[in-house]
Amino acid sequence: MSATHQPDESALVLKFDPHTIEHLGSNMYSRLPNAVAELVANAYDADATEITVHVIGSGHDQRIVVEDNGHGMSRNDVRGKYLRIGRNRRGSSLIAMSESGKRTVSGKKGLGKLALFGIGHKIEVATTRQGSDERLIVTLDWQELIDTEDGDYEPGSISEPAVVHEHGTSVTVSQLTRSSDISPTDLAESLSRLFQYGANEVALRVLGRDGSAIPVTRELRMSSVATEFTWAVPGDLP
Repeated sequence: MSATHQPDESALVLKFDPHTIEHLGSNMYSRLPNAVAELVANAYDADATEITVHVIGSGHDQRIVVEDNGHGMSRNDVRGKYLRIGRNRRGSSLIAMSESGKRTVSGKKGLGKLALFGIGHKIEVATTRQGSDERLIVTLDWQELIDTEDGDYEPGSISEPAVVHEHGTSVTVSQLTRSSDISPTDLAESLSRLFQYGANEVALRVLGRDGSAIPVTRELRMSSVATEFTWAVPGDLP
């Protein structure tokens, strides 16, 4: 009697309807700042206190990297949460909290990751769970994903040793759909209009090609607002 084949319960599989995911991935966001904002929001939900957006390369070789020092994901987290489309994080509760219980999470349905395919065709997620000595690297390829016929896409994945006290997640988006150079300053200003994190809550910054850092702050948000009228107080008061 031949042995019965048992499914690999540790396999990383993204389950989806190929037609639905094509519409979601390619049409959800066409603007780069909005897609990058999904990664920033995910990092915030992971209780990160430091989030850095790297702009690397130029032209067709550009890539965006968003790294954080949040609690990271285990293999089970990646399989059961990150690769699960349409997961309702809030359940029956109207408000979902982060693991620390200190932040209200912004994500709900797990669709944000698909938005990244609107700006790039290759996504690499490298993550280390807090307290773990393993770093898991998962690679998702857009063409391979939409060519999947049965709706079960198994992305490439490898594990490598990690330093226990170093935890967090790094997401790299490459094979970008744009060839014009991304302006780190413009990206930082756009993110400042989308987020209003307190300085004592999260340190968010954009790192340019030359290594220069642009902090994403409320002050940057205000400085990017065009001035239409000015008044001298009290001189201009009736």
